[in-house]
Amino acid sequence: MKQNLPTISTLPKLSRQDYKAIAALNYSGAKQILKSPAHYQQWLKEESTDSSALRMGSLTHAMVLEPETVNDRFITRPDCDRRTTEGKKIYAEFEANCGDKTSLKHEEIVVCASVANSMIQTLKSLGVSFSAVEFSLSCSLEDVAVKCTIDALGDDGYLYDLKTTEDASYSGFKSSIYKYKYNLQALMYTKIFEKVTGVKPKGFRFIACEKEGPYAASVFEVGKSFEKLAEFDLAKAIEAYRQGTVHGLWPAYPTTPVVVEA
Repeated sequence: MKQNLPTISTLPKLSRQDYKAIAALNYSGAKQILKSPAHYQQWLKEESTDSSALRMGSLTHAMVLEPETVNDRFITRPDCDRRTTEGKKIYAEFEANCGDKTSLKHEEIVVCASVANSMIQTLKSLGVSFSAVEFSLSCSLEDVAVKCTIDALGDDGYLYDLKTTEDASYSGFKSSIYKYKYNLQALMYTKIFEKVTGVKPKGFRFIACEKEGPYAASVFEVGKSFEKLAEFDLAKAIEAYRQGTVHGLWPAYPTTPVVVEA
């Protein structure tokens, strides 16, 4: 039985520009501050760095979540040798006319389309459709400002996040949870969603898809042991952010001697 859940029309409206302007702790920042507050401050300075991976991630998300926006937001780069005079001319004309669209190589777009199709088929096999996609939320947890952008809210009551990965097997994604603290993301997003909407989601699911053929995909939820680790990490990140914003304390690693055990 489907739950009565918020839709995109009932969720608070927050544009990408407004979201970016909010001074608050998000999941990516929390990962950095857990390394050290000084690393978090450095990350803030470098956050806007562009990369092929970010562009491909954005396109894949758009293909799955907002396919009607793809043509308006993305464009294929011309296949030309920019080391030659002719190639430089072709690319200069392309840049002058592509506006604010994100450009990708043809082969990158092919990979994104393959990954997106696999994710879409996975959702169909689950029988899930989305009532809201790509929505940003902000609130306070333990009197600290936090924010997140959630990929999707399913009509099954789960929050969903799309991940491209090298290995979407059980062991592969388990390693990714440790490496990227996806359990922290699941906990943080769930808490923010519940705080803002007053609705407790049924759970948080990741749709993980490999970036190479056969573009195999899997669906994962975070187990109880990972949830406990995330609770500890979130409390630690919130306290570090509080100390930094209130007292201006952004230290790096401790300078006292530490014994390293085997």
